[in-house]
Amino acid sequence: MASFKLYITLLLVVFFNNTLQGSYTTVPFHLEGKLIIIQATVDGQVGNFILDTGISDLLLNSRYFEGDQTEQRFLGLNGQGGTLELSRPTVQIGNQSWGRLNAKIVPMVAIERSKGIRIHGLLGTDIFRKFTLLIDYRKRKLQLYPLDRKGENSTFAQESLPKEILAFKYKGGTPLIGLHLGDIELKLTLDTGAEVNLFDNKYLDQLRAFIGQRRQHRLYSFGNEAREATFTSLSGVRTTKGEVAEMNTAFASLDHYNRHVIGPKTDGILGYEFLQQFRVAINFKKREVYLWEKESELIVSAGK
Repeated sequence: MASFKLYITLLLVVFFNNTLQGSYTTVPFHLEGKLIIIQATVDGQVGNFILDTGISDLLLNSRYFEGDQTEQRFLGLNGQGGTLELSRPTVQIGNQSWGRLNAKIVPMVAIERSKGIRIHGLLGTDIFRKFTLLIDYRKRKLQLYPLDRKGENSTFAQESLPKEILAFKYKGGTPLIGLHLGDIELKLTLDTGAEVNLFDNKYLDQLRAFIGQRRQHRLYSFGNEAREATFTSLSGVRTTKGEVAEMNTAFASLDHYNRHVIGPKTDGILGYEFLQQFRVAINFKKREVYLWEKESELIVSAGK
């Protein structure tokens, strides 16, 4: 009888693992401006959430959620911020659910004002650490592939073979890849929460051969305020397989970001302007980023 029970247990484990490896969840999204907005349920409250691979945390809007007061402070890219509240909510996205996640509660007045809709929170990378997250901008859908211990999913493995492999490390919770612009090698993070690219302003003069007409515009972060930044077009960014299309790019100081976010120093942040040129998948467990050309080829970025 004991051996029979062991056999049944092993059979169930094998069945569960095979189901996990081959399963995935499809979640529709829409764009507000150039931000990916999905519906998620947090502690029973359904709302609009920004997919933001530029942060690791689950952030909730203090207008809709309450937590425990702390003495900690949050800071945006521009150094502005305020005091943090913390909570342990449950989260559901499609048919995937998570229990008692660590969440930080902050004001999001500037973001809501700029988008003109309710924004209930931001979904950072920590929630996807056991998934491959595929983003299809053209079809307006996400796909979540749960991963086994080796970071594999049998359904996702059926995708076409990669054309390119690039080194990838983490800056905080954000993938950091190496690209080239002219003779300069740049370390750039991939951030779905960035409507335009953001490069360190020290490159304004170095890259003048690649940038267009400059203009000043407001750049929004957390809190209630925005700051001025230099906006322009940027061309010439390339992977080892070729040059990407011209992109709208802002230039501002990244000193505060680099000082306070753990990981290698970054030269800039690649957002919608870069990512929308591809289908994008990020395997957070294996530290791999996959970029498909919209209708055909696959580029892969892999890390160690």
